[in-house]
Formats: sequence, C-alpha cells, structure tokens
Amino acid sequence: MIAFVHTEIDERFAGKGVGGQLIASALDAARREGLAVLPFCPFVRAYIAEHTEYLELVSAAQRRHFDLPADA
Repeated sequence: MIAFVHTEIDERFAGKGVGGQLIASALDAARREGLAVLPFCPFVRAYIAEHTEYLELVSAAQRRHFDLPADA
C-alpha cells in the first residue's frame, strides 16, 4: 500500500501539466508493483476522480472515505 500525502511542484511549472504527469507516473508505478493507493493528497484524489482508469488502485472500501466514485 502507498499513501500519497502531498504533491508539490515548482511554481514555474504550474498549469503546464507537470503535476499530472508526476501523478500519472506514480500511479502507474503503484499499479506495476501491485500497490493499493491511499490518495490523502487533494491533487492526487482529484486526478483519480478525473482519470477513472486509476480508480481501481483505491480499494472499494476506501473510496467513500476519499469521496471517490464507487466504480467507474
């Protein structure tokens, strides 16, 4: 299991998609390693809500806690 607690990028890169690339890479790595994800970070949580292909990484039992849809 991996917990994402905070995501931060340099302000110079804000709005350029760098945060999304960072999160996608981290979530892809979690998937490869077979790790469940706990998205405590609001940015990670919003990313997963928007990119539902990653929803399966958050256990069904945890999704309500993180205000994520039950299924995609």
